[in-house]
This record gives sequence, structure tokens and C-alpha cells, in this order.
Amino acid sequence: VALRGKQFAVVLERTAFYPTGGGQMHDLGLLDGAPVMDVLEEGARVVHVMARAPQGETVSGEVDWARRFDLMQQHTGQHILSQAFYSLCGAETISVHMGEAMCTLDVPVHLTSAQVTRAEELANQIAQENRPVRAAFVSNDELARLPLRKPPGAYEKIRIVEVADFDWSACGGTHLRATGEVGLIKTIRVERRGKESRIEFLCGMRALRDYRWKNQAVVELALGFSVKDSDLAATVQKLADEAKETRRQLNFFKERALEQEAQALYQDAGLRDGVRIVIRAFVDRSMDEVRKLALALRAMPSCVVLFALGGEKSNFIFARSDDATHDMAALLKETLTSIGGRGGGQPEMAQGGGPAAPNIEALLAQAADRLKT
Repeated sequence: VALRGKQFAVVLERTAFYPTGGGQMHDLGLLDGAPVMDVLEEGARVVHVMARAPQGETVSGEVDWARRFDLMQQHTGQHILSQAFYSLCGAETISVHMGEAMCTLDVPVHLTSAQVTRAEELANQIAQENRPVRAAFVSNDELARLPLRKPPGAYEKIRIVEVADFDWSACGGTHLRATGEVGLIKTIRVERRGKESRIEFLCGMRALRDYRWKNQAVVELALGFSVKDSDLAATVQKLADEAKETRRQLNFFKERALEQEAQALYQDAGLRDGVRIVIRAFVDRSMDEVRKLALALRAMPSCVVLFALGGEKSNFIFARSDDATHDMAALLKETLTSIGGRGGGQPEMAQGGGPAAPNIEALLAQAADRLKT
């Protein structure tokens, strides 16, 4: 037993706890009634990370069997699925990850949906045939005769996990006794990553739980739309297309309305030295909308725009047309300084804000007065 910060590293003469390695997560459980928080492999030692040290020289342990069985389902299912991709598509598994929620395997090719479906069906066929799964250490001579998917590295002893008459893989992980214990093998998603494909998959109870919530979602959505489950995807796509067209039309009419509002503000604006000065303080309008209105006015000749948006914070947008000469950035800076705000921009257009200003109309009026100088 050794201390690691506030935790204890416990090494036993023998252990049933599997350490993290080979793409598989570590076991959890109890040693002398104390939780095992992590299990690491350090050289020839298996280190159990615990919050407190066991008492005495002899300890009893209990592996979290539900977690172990789940990991065995994922790991054995991965062997079967990897062999299915290899035998049907020539796609060798180049990396594997088995997480708490999702498992992935990577292959160095782009897979079609048809290839993924065929591999998934073959993998489930092998699972349903309940073939024996055996693990044994083999000699170099025996190793040379096995049709391995991937040659092992240089190890003193090689452990082969065999799915009878289907797959032979060098692996030190935990596995089931027969393929039927894997249950369902389900691919969830395929993602292209450069020249590779990443396949997300779930096995056993994980696949069942995934199916359960997705099926419930489909049933509830279908009931909500008053359609059959099989028609749901087409219904949602139709509604999405209609919503997209509605948004397009809404944006079109909003733009026309902003143009008309800009024209009205321009016509009603007071003249000063031949320049129309548009002053408005807005409430309950989006900053994006106010900005678009300022841009529409800026496109008109001889115009200066002094806009503010009140609320929990005050925001300002100052702008001018290209043929005006006032420096909007400098004018905005002077205005914001008085309320402890910040902003910036160009001489043609500037934007900034600060704390709520109850006298926001007065601030705009003062900014308009500065235009005289």
C-alpha cells in the first residue's frame, strides 16, 4: 500500500480486478468493503486506487459484476463486429474505444450505409448462433497458423480470444463465454474522419436501453403528429421544409418593413446643415434589428443615425452615410464615457454599450448637439 496524494495505491498478490487497457475500461467494486475507484496496470503490477487502505494482509474483493458484464458485452461484440467489417469489406479495425456510454471502432476506409447494414446483420447472426468464445495462451507455432485479423505485438505470451470458426484476435481483455450473451449488436452512427470511418455501436443491455428511449421518442412524436411511426421521418422533413419556407418569407417581409421604417424615419428626420439626423431610443427590439435599421439609413444620402436600445443594459449604434463627415467612433466614445460604457468602430459606424441609462434620450440629444461642433 502506498499513498498517492489523498488516495491509496493498493497492490495485491493476486486480483480479479481488470485494469484499464486494450480499449477496455477498468473494473470497479470493493476491497474489504472499501470502494475501488480505479484500476491501473503499471508494468507487471495491477494497482487498485482507493480512498482508504484495506486492513490486514489478506483482503477479500468483490467486482461490480453488472459493470463487468456490460464491458464484456461491449468487448465481445466489438470483436464480432470488427470481424464482420473485415470479412465483408476488407476493413481492418485500427483503433477501439469502449466508454461508459458509447463504444467506437475506427476503420481506414469510407463505408457505405449498405456495407454497415450487412456487417451489422452478420454480427447479429453470429451472436444468435451462440458460438463458444474461448481464450487461451498459444505458442508461436500455433500463432502462425491462426487467421488473425491483426498481428499482435512482441509479447512473451500471446493470449488469443476465439469466436468459434469466425474470429481470432490477440487480446487480454474480459470476454463472454458465448456469443449469445452479447445480445443485440447495433451500429448507432458512422462518421467520416479524414480517410477513415468511425463507427459508434452498442451491445447487449446498452443497445436495448438505446432502443427503448428512441422508440419511445418515435411513438410520442408520431402520436403528436397523428401519423404512423413509419411516416414520421417524411412528416418531420415536410414540416422542416415548410418552416424553412415560412422563415424565408418572414425574413423577406421583415426586410421590407425595415426598409419602409427607414424611409419614414429618414423623411421625418430634422435637417441640420443639410444633413438629416435620425434619433431614436428603442425598447423591446433586438440589437440585430436595430443594427439593420441603421444600415438601411446609412445607405441613404446625407444622413446621421443616433440609435440607442434601453433595458437592463444600454446599447448604442451611431452611423452616417458615406457623404457625411462626422466621426461616429469619436462621438460614440464621448457618449459612452459619461456612463462608464465601452465601444468602438469606424468613422462611418460605431457600436457599444454600458450599464442601464435612465436618461438615454438625453444622452442621444447631447450626442446630436455635439454634431454642431
